[in-house]
Parts: sequence; C-alpha cells; structure tokens
Amino acid sequence: YFDGPAKLDGLILNNIPEILTAAIEFEAGNLDIMTVPNSEFKYWTRSTAWKPYIQKLEELGMYYLAMNVERPPFTDKRVRQAVTLAIDREKIIHRILHNSSTLAHGPIPPELAGYDSSRIHIPYDPERSKALLRDAGYPDGVEFDLWVDPGAAVSQTIEAIQHYLSESGFKVNLVRNDWNMMRDAMRQGQTDAYWGNWWADYADAENFLAPLFHSKNAARRNRYHNPTVDSDIEALQQSLDDDERNVLSMRIDSTLIEESPYAFMWYPTSYTVFQPNLKDYQIHLMYFANKYTNVYFEEQEEK
Repeated sequence: YFDGPAKLDGLILNNIPEILTAAIEFEAGNLDIMTVPNSEFKYWTRSTAWKPYIQKLEELGMYYLAMNVERPPFTDKRVRQAVTLAIDREKIIHRILHNSSTLAHGPIPPELAGYDSSRIHIPYDPERSKALLRDAGYPDGVEFDLWVDPGAAVSQTIEAIQHYLSESGFKVNLVRNDWNMMRDAMRQGQTDAYWGNWWADYADAENFLAPLFHSKNAARRNRYHNPTVDSDIEALQQSLDDDERNVLSMRIDSTLIEESPYAFMWYPTSYTVFQPNLKDYQIHLMYFANKYTNVYFEEQEEK
C-alpha cells in the first residue's frame, strides 16, 4: 500500500440483517464495530458503558417523498407544497427516529458548501395545507398512490406520513413493490409519488442537484423540468469559483423548495459503536474514506 502497511492483517465484514442478532454478537465481543440500529437507539446512546465508544456522524444523505410533476394532482405546485405542510416531520424525527435525523430545509445537507443555514424550515401547518388544496381546485381532497420499497424497513415512518396526509385531505394508497419493479415504474413515469433517499457519491452540493433535478438526467424519476434550474446546474458544474458555486447552489435550492417536486424530509444521522480495545477507529463523512490502515487492537490484560 502506497502509504505504508496497515496495522491489521485484514478485515471481515459481516452482513447480519437481524438487528437483535447483530446486537447480541456485538455485546458478546464477536463484532468489533456495529452501526447502532434505530430501534435500539435509546438503549445504546444512553448506556453509560457504551457511550464513550459511540461516534456520531451527520450523514451526507437526504430522505424525501418525490412527486411526479407530470401526473395530476402533482402538476400543480400548490398540491406539492401542501404535502410538506401536512406532515409533522419534527414529531416523526423525535418519536419514530429517536432524534437520529435532522429536519431537511431542502436538498443540500448542512455539511456541504451551498447549504443555506439562514433558511427557515417549512412548518407543520395542516390548515395551510388544506387551504392550498382548495385553492388548487381540490376542496374534497386528492387521492394518490405512494410507492414504497418494502425492503426499506420504513413501515412505521410511512404509516405516520400516510396518517398526517389523511388529516389534510390526502388519501394515500401505499403501493409496495420490490426495488427493481419500483425503479422501472418510476423511470417510465408510472408512479404518482414514491418514497426515496439519496446518498452522496462525492462531497459536493452538485451531487444532490444534478442527478435528481436536471431534466437530462437519465432516470428522470419524477419528471421535473425547469430550464432555469438546468442552466444553473450546468453553471455550477463548470464553475471553479467557490463563492459563485455557493450562490448557484443556494439559488437552485430556493427554486426547488418553492416548486416542491420533492417533500424534503430529513438528513440522517448515524451512530457507530465500537469495542473498547479497538483503537484509532474514526468514521468519515464519505464511506470510502474509511481505510482502516491505522486501526489496531489494544492488548487486553488477562484477569
């Protein structure tokens, strides 16, 4: 390795789908590192024994509810805006996600240049949501299908969103299909709306704008098309000036919040717990920066 030899001989990565099994294996000392599962968040983060060995990371990711802007009722931006206003995102973050996420203000996570920290978040306002539906010509509410990948393990979250939307006059039919079928339907424009998330391939605001919102994107999953946004994204891709790129990113961000092709939900936070004898382990903002070359085990004294 060009930067000198690693301190460990190798790594073994275990994919353990069952959360309880992974936790038992970790506590038994058979795993050295574990991502704290959301369902056991309080147990691990409040444990005096494990608290010193937990690292928190504000992830470069975003969860959202995307709406097909070419299919009624989402051809009208007032209906799209009404979706965000109808959902108490803060309560979901607090009660279901155990505060393991941050309320989203738009598509760009706070850790990236181009995030507008002065922006006031969209509040939970069901009355305003109902008023927008009436203004858009839907006094009796609207009905739409929300596609969800059943493998995403978000049932409780989706059910809460469905409940909040119903309170504002939306009738939401959940359509559960595997990811391949769901992806094909999105690309063909057959979905009214879908639940999704996006994680950075590289640490730049452009990576949260061009792949999702440029009209020439191959996926075009929600059919969003705005020539001004396209032009600004292309200028962002070509500019080498940091100040100019920040201005462009914030301008695109503002337009997307106003036009609401997505209901921007939250930015995830992850917690990783590691064994006390594991030294120099450090999580990184980009997963492929975890080289593990300096990680080693401290020899434990025999009791």
